[in-house]
Amino acid sequence: VCMTYADYVRILQTLSNGSAALFNAPPESIIGKPVVFCDSATTPIVGDFNYCHLNYDGQLVYDTDKDVNTGDYLFVITAWIDQHILLKSAFRRAKVVPAG
Repeated sequence: VCMTYADYVRILQTLSNGSAALFNAPPESIIGKPVVFCDSATTPIVGDFNYCHLNYDGQLVYDTDKDVNTGDYLFVITAWIDQHILLKSAFRRAKVVPAG
């Protein structure tokens, strides 16, 4: 499960019903599976991330430049990454519904 921490806290607030006992439990015991918190996951993703591969192109580009206004040297490294989903059915987007 990949989700934002804010979504996880919302789940805890709904499940706890005013009790603080759930806030001390690890996320794996609440959700039932390992949880990865990511601020970019605006929609929670449930799936087996063994079916998601990142392919790196081995050629890195090193570049330098000088800012003539400040005199600072700028160093840039560029790399290319390709994401490959091996099994699309291994992933689902979860819908977060507010309580009430």
